[in-house]
Amino acid sequence: YDVPKNYWAFKEISALTKRGILSGNSEKLFSPDETISVIDGYVIIIRMLGLEPVAVHRGGYPSGYITVASTSGHRNKYRDDFGDNVHTFI
Repeated sequence: YDVPKNYWAFKEISALTKRGILSGNSEKLFSPDETISVIDGYVIIIRMLGLEPVAVHRGGYPSGYITVASTSGHRNKYRDDFGDNVHTFI
């Protein structure tokens, strides 16, 4: 993994990785200073809620996670800074 032991969130990232909440990308890189996508935020929260089996059953990444996020009651809406596009997040 690419998170140095002296990184401010090393303990948290390690703990969430051990619990299966975080997994990094396909190369096992976390890129901890990068912004995550909305769908990756869905994945993290759905895993924390224990709903990942439901998301996998409903189509996996990304469609199953989007479905679970939209039907779980943990969804809010916001407008972006560039117009009237409505985005959803848990």
